[in-house]
Amino acid sequence: MILSQLQIHLAAEGVVDDIITLVNKLVADNEAAQATADQRYAADKQECATEIGNADAKHKQHVKDRDNCYNTIKETQGLQATAEAEHAATVDKIAELEKLIADGNALRAKQAAEYADSQKKHQRAIDALGEAIKIIGNLMRGGSWIQLKSKVEKVTE
Repeated sequence: MILSQLQIHLAAEGVVDDIITLVNKLVADNEAAQATADQRYAADKQECATEIGNADAKHKQHVKDRDNCYNTIKETQGLQATAEAEHAATVDKIAELEKLIADGNALRAKQAAEYADSQKKHQRAIDALGEAIKIIGNLMRGGSWIQLKSKVEKVTE
């Protein structure tokens, strides 16, 4: 466009001042466009720097969160292993206690049976002593041995 205007002015034998004015206008237009482009570039550069800073901060936070997750997983695995070991020990202890209870119940049943037998024997001895006291009382009151013989045999069995 400028070249075509320049050719027209030269063909019309125009003044050099017109050419200088056109060139100055062209330079001014280019400088204004460059200033606008520079401002846009500076704004874009600042916006990109801000976005990069925000992205970097988010990335650092994500790395920190990831590390916290890994640490939590490791701690949880440790706690789980400890809990499983304690559970296994508790199950073993329960089995041991159940066996001890069963053994204790068996011993108690045996002792109860022995006590019942002993109680029967003692009761028979007490009954025999009661009969013996009666026999001795009869003998002391003048009873004859022959009359009491069947009772004495019963007591001495």
